[in-house]
Amino acid sequence: MRNRRGGRWWLALVLAFVMLGAACSSDSSDDSAADDGAADDSAAEDSADDAAADDGAADDGAADDGAAADEGDDEVVLTQDSGSILDEILERGELRVGMTLQFEPEMYLDENGEPAGYDVELVKLLAEDLGVELKIENQEFDALIPGLLAGQWDMLSVGLVPRPPRLLQMYFTNSYVPYDQVLVAGGDSSLDPTISAYNADGVTIAALQGSTAASQVENQFPDATLAEFPQQDAAFLDVATGRSDALVVESYLAERFIQANPGQVQVVPLAAPLQIEFGAYALPYGDDEFLHYLNNWLQYYKNNGTLDTIYDEVFGSDPEVNIWPRE
Repeated sequence: MRNRRGGRWWLALVLAFVMLGAACSSDSSDDSAADDGAADDSAAEDSADDAAADDGAADDGAADDGAAADEGDDEVVLTQDSGSILDEILERGELRVGMTLQFEPEMYLDENGEPAGYDVELVKLLAEDLGVELKIENQEFDALIPGLLAGQWDMLSVGLVPRPPRLLQMYFTNSYVPYDQVLVAGGDSSLDPTISAYNADGVTIAALQGSTAASQVENQFPDATLAEFPQQDAAFLDVATGRSDALVVESYLAERFIQANPGQVQVVPLAAPLQIEFGAYALPYGDDEFLHYLNNWLQYYKNNGTLDTIYDEVFGSDPEVNIWPRE
């Protein structure tokens, strides 16, 4: 009996040790799990820190972008970015102007073969104000518009009237030169001094090719035959020699030709000029910046009387009469 009790005591002791070991193992596993959880938490925190760092870098990038944007706002945008002819003129240091130097005193070649006249004086002033050299391209009248459209020159200064068909091709400034159209006939013409006498079948009326005068013949003398000439002097000579019956032309050109060739032609004494017109500068279509500059430039010199003074000196008109209203 004593031996059996002693055996049971030993068995109880073994069971106790086994239970203690299991408990220790459980505690160890829990501690390990806790450590793993802590490690996971640490990794999560590190990941969060990295994400925060990335966000911070992104914020820094955004700040840099913002700084760049602010810096860009403060930059002066140069005018050449606009693509205007005006910027090209300033960059190359030269103003290229298409003209027809055949219309004394508005524009012509003087005795030394140099450009002279009202238009020439104005574009000289324009080039001076722009701080660039002036290059005048002397061309036949009918070559001017195609040359401008092809980019051969920056503007036209030839007293063009902004007729509707031209408005589809070019921009026109405010006017800078006034003139009226008159009817010129041969010195010995027997036709009555009326529109109806010249607007008849069998009558030939000359005009500069492609000019407003040519359009005037078509509109006011539809029954007559229009004869166009590439040069103004050729049109005058056609009337003076009797091949054409009349000519539509600006009054100042008629006066000059009559002074130089007395008795060959005469201004038909109609009740009024055929039309009073105002010429303007022509420039490439769509160039708002250049148009804005030229219009304001013209207005400045109209306001201070410079355009009137130059016109009076060149054309010999009454200096007491202001052509351009002051604004």
